[in-house]
Amino acid sequence: MSDEMILVTGATGKTGRRVARLLRERGVPVRAASRSATPSFDWTDRGTWEPALRGVTGMYVVHLDLGGPQAADDAAAFARQAAAAHTLRGLWPCPGACHAPGR
Repeated sequence: MSDEMILVTGATGKTGRRVARLLRERGVPVRAASRSATPSFDWTDRGTWEPALRGVTGMYVVHLDLGGPQAADDAAAFARQAAAAHTLRGLWPCPGACHAPGR
């Protein structure tokens, strides 16, 4: 049994749902994160981030409001929290002209 756990945010959306399914089909444990999941995950409620990250070794992150004024700050804060939780790797798909803070 693997001690790997992949967090997939937006797991009820188009991309996240597919990623979670493909990982599960390959036998990879997935924590499907959304506002309706257990534990719940909500970008606007930073109190939900730590329970979602607990025990996670990797993540696939979908941020629903990439163009919003708070998106860059939320993404940076989430990345810092994931690093503090010892999440080893992550994938942040970014459509269009999305840039990481500081780039």
